[in-house]
Amino acid sequence: MPPKTAKIKNALKSAARLPVRRRRTVSSSSDSPTATLPVTTTPATGHTRSFKKGLRVGRISLGNGKGSGRNMQSPLEGESPLALLRVQVVACTDLLAKDRNGFSDPFATISLPPHPTRHSTPVSKRTLNPTFPAAQSTFDFPIYLSLADRLGVLEVVVWDKDYFGVEKIGMGRKEYLGEVGISLEDWFSIREPGEQLRALGWFEEGNTTFSLSLASTRSNTNAQGSVQLKIGFVEAPKHQAHHQRFSLAKETVGAAREGIEGVFGKEEKYPDVEVDFEEVYGELLKRSRPSLVNIPPPLQ
Repeated sequence: MPPKTAKIKNALKSAARLPVRRRRTVSSSSDSPTATLPVTTTPATGHTRSFKKGLRVGRISLGNGKGSGRNMQSPLEGESPLALLRVQVVACTDLLAKDRNGFSDPFATISLPPHPTRHSTPVSKRTLNPTFPAAQSTFDFPIYLSLADRLGVLEVVVWDKDYFGVEKIGMGRKEYLGEVGISLEDWFSIREPGEQLRALGWFEEGNTTFSLSLASTRSNTNAQGSVQLKIGFVEAPKHQAHHQRFSLAKETVGAAREGIEGVFGKEEKYPDVEVDFEEVYGELLKRSRPSLVNIPPPLQ
């Protein structure tokens, strides 16, 4: 058989193994024109398996299988937080009554992207004016300089927890009561009329609680009432330790240059180092960008 004829036959055999796209005629009434619809063969099993595996790997890399992962960001390797943002959900007043008894069983969740954790307060049963225990309703969010341009809105959402069963044990569902969103620029500016700006440090005398009216982002809920919060910076343990090591090393070098015994030959000293929270906050404001998340603005 001539080489050219063999090549043609091999090409025809290869073409015969390719998926064939067929077209079928769909007939309707005699008054309607004839329509044609393309019909393709089912992809090979191996190709389908690879495609699904690719989707699964993509979801895992984006957000560990939970959501899109677009708000989940990590700081630089070895980076210490500038400070911790401490947030306390103190209380709520005049909430919606969602239960038949005229009350609700409210609790609040709080989040600050890109921090992946969503914290939750304990549930206060049968009340429209809950007061949450400070120990279980105060949460710390580490603040990293490398993520300053990704800081989202501090979001507090209030829910009613529904209990089912004879013993009223367990949660059947949660019902939305309202929320507040506080942007970075408003963390310390929200205050009563005529008052000065709140202090940035959590333990400073001028750092006080404040109230915000709950808003609703859901058409089937008209939120009412308010939530009382406290926000402030505290020193991050790693950040403090970094400054302590730096101060100790500087003191040791200075002592060696002067020809006297270094502090390592004596009892180690760890001087108190205070973090300038105004400087930290200024850096965050300088590097931040407006949030694209649609959160209701804080209302006084």
